[in-house]
Amino acid sequence: MEFPYERVILSPKTVAGIGLRTSNLSESAAADIGGLWSRFYRDVFHRIPHKTTGRGIGLYHHYESDHLGGYDMMACCEVSDTEDLPADLLPARISGGPYARFILRGDVQKDVAAFWRKLWTMDLPRAYTTDFEEYICGSGGPENMEIHIYIALKEGPVQTPVRREMPAQPDKRANSGGDKSAFDFKRAFADLYRPAASPSLIQVPPMTFAMVDGAGDPASDCYQQALRLLYALSFSIKMRKKSGRPPEGYYDYVMPPLEGLWWSEGDGLDHSGRSGWRWTSMIRQPEFVTQAVWEEAVKEVRRKKPDLPVESARLAQLDEGLCIQALHLGPYVAEGATIEALSRFAQENGLAFDLGERKHHEIYLSDPRRTRPDRLKTVLRIPVQRTGG
Repeated sequence: MEFPYERVILSPKTVAGIGLRTSNLSESAAADIGGLWSRFYRDVFHRIPHKTTGRGIGLYHHYESDHLGGYDMMACCEVSDTEDLPADLLPARISGGPYARFILRGDVQKDVAAFWRKLWTMDLPRAYTTDFEEYICGSGGPENMEIHIYIALKEGPVQTPVRREMPAQPDKRANSGGDKSAFDFKRAFADLYRPAASPSLIQVPPMTFAMVDGAGDPASDCYQQALRLLYALSFSIKMRKKSGRPPEGYYDYVMPPLEGLWWSEGDGLDHSGRSGWRWTSMIRQPEFVTQAVWEEAVKEVRRKKPDLPVESARLAQLDEGLCIQALHLGPYVAEGATIEALSRFAQENGLAFDLGERKHHEIYLSDPRRTRPDRLKTVLRIPVQRTGG
């Protein structure tokens, strides 16, 4: 059975680290690569300047031929600039273009090695330019790590992606609705929905949302009505699979989390005056949701829930671009400490908050009706720009 994957288009990346030349036919390849990673984290990682996310990347490039030929392997991380790079470290470029993205959860040695052995038998139109592993996160250490593996593809027409995660080990958290075939945005896009508590830099891609605008305290009736409307429309779209005529390209999915953009009069967000807040509440929508699909959902909600002001909702794309983000654990009223940490991170990395056209963004990973305030998980995301300093 072939591993499912998603076809994505990536922009070029610059990385820096250390490398070696090896071959899959070499008996010492596994030991050599393991030793390279050990040296990278022991002697190299802390010396790399201009790191972006700080995630470890295993890069495979300069292929002699196919998977049976020689290749260069690097243990590295993404950087924004190769200026001031120590002389004993290597810069490299990850090519932009189409990739097959596999999402793996498991042991960084055993399960990653098993993945590559299986990949060699797959009928995949590989380009053999730059392939790489990106180590995202792991609550159980190296034995339970989330790894995104990108395999460069030959140029060709865009194909419908297989929207399903590929866990190396069963993970009950992957499907909150109990349907193991449902695509879960939070797990598939861990960089967007599962950041660490420490701040990191991220380039956020354009996404489509159901949105409702409003003003005032989030405890107000207006805000609560907006949430009811968003969920009514989003569930109408999700349940189209039972209508007998699902939208073209439909796939089953777990409902994405509630998100919100927040601002006050002028730039930024004045945390001292909730009554003066302005907001856009929103829920991400799958790619198959077109304006026609949206209008069908509006008609259905208007018919079934005539008390909801469906005209106030809209389907729109949000393109945030360069941001910094961190996971806030605790009550919403205590977000100040996390925002201060984000501010320090920005200053230390030549960045500045860019709050004007772009807004303070929150993603609500916990249900406040069922979660103690001190256990609430919220992604705080703030748009930034480089200062040039």
